[in-house]
Amino acid sequence: MPIDSTHREYDEAKEWWARCRDVIDGEDTVKSKATKYLPILGGQASGEYSAYKMRALFFGATSRTVQGLQGAVFRKDYTLEYPEQKKELLKDITEASSNIDVLLRTTVREILEVGRIGLLVDVVDDGAVSRAYIAQYKAENIINWQTDRIAGEQMLTMVALQETYDDPDVDGHDIFKPKEKVQIRLLLLVPGEGGGMQYKQQVFRKSDDNDKWMEVTDMTVYPTRAGVPLDFIPFKFINADDDETTVDKPPLLDMVDVNLSHYRTSADLEHGAHFTALPTAVLAGFDPKKTYKIGSGTAWVTSNAQARAQFLEYTGQGLGALRDLKKDKEGMMAVLGARFLEEQKRSVEAAETLRVRASADAGTLSAMVGVVDDAMTQVLKWHAEWMAMTPASINKIQLVLNKDFVSARLTAAEIIALMKARQAGELSQDSFLHNLKEGEILPDGRTIEQEKDLIEVDDNSGGGDITDSAGMTTINGP
Repeated sequence: MPIDSTHREYDEAKEWWARCRDVIDGEDTVKSKATKYLPILGGQASGEYSAYKMRALFFGATSRTVQGLQGAVFRKDYTLEYPEQKKELLKDITEASSNIDVLLRTTVREILEVGRIGLLVDVVDDGAVSRAYIAQYKAENIINWQTDRIAGEQMLTMVALQETYDDPDVDGHDIFKPKEKVQIRLLLLVPGEGGGMQYKQQVFRKSDDNDKWMEVTDMTVYPTRAGVPLDFIPFKFINADDDETTVDKPPLLDMVDVNLSHYRTSADLEHGAHFTALPTAVLAGFDPKKTYKIGSGTAWVTSNAQARAQFLEYTGQGLGALRDLKKDKEGMMAVLGARFLEEQKRSVEAAETLRVRASADAGTLSAMVGVVDDAMTQVLKWHAEWMAMTPASINKIQLVLNKDFVSARLTAAEIIALMKARQAGELSQDSFLHNLKEGEILPDGRTIEQEKDLIEVDDNSGGGDITDSAGMTTINGP
């Protein structure tokens, strides 16, 4: 079996991922796929199909939904318990030297778009500096995997990752346009020399002469941590529902399919409108060899007393049905997550009604964010172990993303009412501050006790990160 063989679940899911990517990319990408998403009408010639496709409107509902849901997750700062003396590591934590904020945002977006991402903790050692980092792999690049039961525990024993690299040895190499090639990085759990299992990493590339996969032997490594071989593969799958190897259906796939159906309906509606919107002149008893112009400055003259001139106008209900169908699909997308697509109601809904309407979507989003919390916490602990942190500090590392997706901000009238009750002695300071906290008036990350301390010393410089006696810092987002 060749090294680039793909897992059965990968083969089944890759069309899902491609569809999601195309729709989220938007109109240009969808239209570039031509008949894949918009079939040719019976009898259409090439030029007619091109015009039919050009007139179609692609409504970017899914991409805006992804943006909206990602914005909801990062509406409030996340919290991260992390050793104070090691905070600088979070500014350069990925393979591309991005910070923790970029890592979290791109991870959440991948989960929303296709429902899957992989994170590998690895280390680079240039002889002078050893730096552990977290590498992200999109679903399409995790081509194969395997698990086995070892010592009574189900463990990841193989992961095949498809990567690209720039080949500097190509004849005529252009530094401004390098030749990009594909390689396979193989992560394995193999029997160790002293017993037990050992983590091994290999890289395979195709040779130019025979097009066969060959191992790059000088890139084969047995990663160690503090000189000790790893007995597991430090790779974490993150799906929309869990952190298992099994591929789940993308969370927005249903919306993607409705979005494409909406696109096809739009194409039919625009096509029909193009051919029926303007009336068509019909002449009988006029000279067929003459050209007759339409307009108030032109007269149609004939000597035939039986001649007739009239206009044909479309009066059927077909286009109306297409408009209704298009609107129905917009409503379906709204139910599936794109709340901002719904028509604004003439009357203002109560805040509680809005919260109830959003609860179903929030529940699904909350579950996804919970999976990211747990998986990312584990990955950060692996990274910390490689950076030689103490076990006590590592055990305390914990990431918690925001799960309050719906704004509960107090109105000006509600704040005034609270202030009046406080001033009249009808409300304690604790209750007053509690309401301000729940109503999102106090700054993110600030506790009621901190606010009371600030009031007592009349110091507005508080907030931000909070360090405890054990040297752990609660990092409040960026």
